[in-house]
Amino acid sequence: MFAVGDDDQSIYEFQGARMKNIMDFYHKFEKSIQVIVMEENYRSTQHILDSACILINNNRERLINQISGLKKELTAQNTGLAALPNKPNIKQYYNTKHEEGAIVDAIVQLQAEAVPLNEIAVVYRNHKQAEEIINLIEKKGISYNVVKRINILDLPMITKLIKLIEYIAKEGKNPYRGEHLLFEMMHFSSFKIASNDAAKVFAHCGRDWQLKTRDFINKPQNLATLNLQAPERISQFSENINSWIELVPNITFQELFGRIINQGGFLQEILNSPDKTWQMQVLITFFDFIKEESMKNPRLSISSFIEMLEKMHTNELELGVNKTIYEENGVNFLTAHSSKGLEFRHVFIIGATSNVWNKKKSGGYNAYSLPDTLTFSNEENALESSRRLFYVAMTRAKEHLQISFSQQDNKGKANEKTLFLAEILENEDLKIAEEHLSTEKLTALTFEGLEEQKTAEAPLLDTNYINSLLEKYTLSVTHLNKYLRCPVAFYYENIIRVPAAKNDAMAFGSAIHFALKRLFDKMLESETGAFPDKDEFIKDYLQEMRRNRASFSDQEFERRKELGEEVLPDYYDQYMGSWNKIVITEYDIKNIEMDGIPLNGKLDKIEFDKHNVNVVDYKTGKVSAAKKKLQEPNEKEPLGGEYWRQVVFYKILMDELRPKRWTMMSGEIDFIEKDDRTKKDFVKVKIPVTREGILLLKAQIKDTWHKIMNHEFSKGCEEDDCKWCSFVKNQFVAEKPLIEFEEA
Repeated sequence: MFAVGDDDQSIYEFQGARMKNIMDFYHKFEKSIQVIVMEENYRSTQHILDSACILINNNRERLINQISGLKKELTAQNTGLAALPNKPNIKQYYNTKHEEGAIVDAIVQLQAEAVPLNEIAVVYRNHKQAEEIINLIEKKGISYNVVKRINILDLPMITKLIKLIEYIAKEGKNPYRGEHLLFEMMHFSSFKIASNDAAKVFAHCGRDWQLKTRDFINKPQNLATLNLQAPERISQFSENINSWIELVPNITFQELFGRIINQGGFLQEILNSPDKTWQMQVLITFFDFIKEESMKNPRLSISSFIEMLEKMHTNELELGVNKTIYEENGVNFLTAHSSKGLEFRHVFIIGATSNVWNKKKSGGYNAYSLPDTLTFSNEENALESSRRLFYVAMTRAKEHLQISFSQQDNKGKANEKTLFLAEILENEDLKIAEEHLSTEKLTALTFEGLEEQKTAEAPLLDTNYINSLLEKYTLSVTHLNKYLRCPVAFYYENIIRVPAAKNDAMAFGSAIHFALKRLFDKMLESETGAFPDKDEFIKDYLQEMRRNRASFSDQEFERRKELGEEVLPDYYDQYMGSWNKIVITEYDIKNIEMDGIPLNGKLDKIEFDKHNVNVVDYKTGKVSAAKKKLQEPNEKEPLGGEYWRQVVFYKILMDELRPKRWTMMSGEIDFIEKDDRTKKDFVKVKIPVTREGILLLKAQIKDTWHKIMNHEFSKGCEEDDCKWCSFVKNQFVAEKPLIEFEEA
């Protein structure tokens, strides 16, 4: 029997390739086994081998440490390379952008020197580290090779199909439960509905809270009243969704999906697409997934399929497809795992920082328990595994090896070089070289990276129509905060009034507010002025939770229900003896003007001390997450936090109230969950209201009002997690597929 293996390159533990297996083999045949250590290396220069050996010598779990009499000192035997004087270069850059730009510059220079591109490799821990470098060399027309792992559940076509399936599932279970999804669905390109037509429909329905969009578009005579460009397309859309909803209980989900992609125009759109081969591969992968799940569970319903996708998202599970970009003479982009067995004249190891290479694996609520043969037995083994991976990356280089890291990321957060670099630097012949790109070079690369990237702009309804929607508009602090956060989100949610689903956090907050209002109202109604007992307080909370049951999944309902049952009794006990009993709850303020600007607001609670009042606003959620929202304007946040703005806004409302009945002396944010930092007490935060603060907020109100009246809604916040900016990008800007890189 003959077996060969390199314990220093054992990097696939998750596939069972572990040092323990080699030692088990050795002990099984120990009496007769002959061990031969191969120390001759025909790939790299001696300098590269020496540096790699200095690194790997820090591992204790090696055969030479467990089998007596073994030694391993690699020597370069390739006569063309062995004696080359090239030492590994270790470079430190100001930030990640500098590092990326320098790597691109180096590749351009090597190309100019006629170095074959396929002899260049950029090696990293995970693919996301190389995204910007790939983007830049692509802009420069340099060929490259990379295997991208794409999560098709994040691709625009599949997210549209999932949203459509979710709508059908919700409507089939409970009419109008999916109303909030209709607006986006009407913008799906396969339905060919004009965006302004969709906006007019929702703006019209938004004026009457009892009018349901699905009912309205069912009747062509309703659409005829809105002066639409192509009402027949909305009618066809309505006919399709009604047909699919009716079919839910009558055919299999697999058959229903087939009808959706055909009747909904998805298949036709793919066949007319310039990248139809790839798009068809994506659709087939998704359809095959549905078929496989249907085979496992012949009774798979549309609702259970959506629940399964939600669980996959929660547990960060992907539905992946490899997309290979290959050029015979191209720069190679590889994870350290993927580089094993390969060799290149020039190797760049990028992002050599501790947060990438020495990051501790942390288990979470969604972590899966794996067999011990597929996991590390302790933290030290995990570190040694990462060290072996770094060793593999280093030994891919034949002639030139560069290892680089940045002092900070692009947001200014400090980086620390990986422990492995510190170990390599034990070789006194190596030093860290600090390099920085010039401002001119950095600016040029930034512009190249931004080339052809379009800023998404929301298409607006015509001026007269928007003016009609704003005719009786009044500004609340909620709307003010929304506009300052994102004008695009404000436009869709507060001007067009696209219905929004009441999620579990909102429904939980509503139940808390309801229970607190009832608590104080019952005290005021009581002849003795006594608060109801704790059980009645909890009962009111549970009643409102059940009333909003449709806003929760089963799991969310139980979690939120238990959270309320846990925190409200303690909250009651902490404050019951000290609550001010002279109060008004949920006080509406309307028809207020500030310098000609109409304002409105609803105050959770007003506490009285004769004519002086303290305004209280309840907040659910973590106290630690509210720190930024509580801040007054400062250099870093010149607009101040949302909670600060809310309290000062209420002060302005109270001051403008006519006839002036009360004087607001203070504002208070009352957190209904315990301080998550101490796990002990509940927290109330008094926010000071100063003259300067009032003047600052008045200026914000005036500026925001002017922009709203001027219809400045086209440009959004551009934040990755903004639902409406993402919607605009996906619907109105030519897009590239959203790539999820494979984490090796």
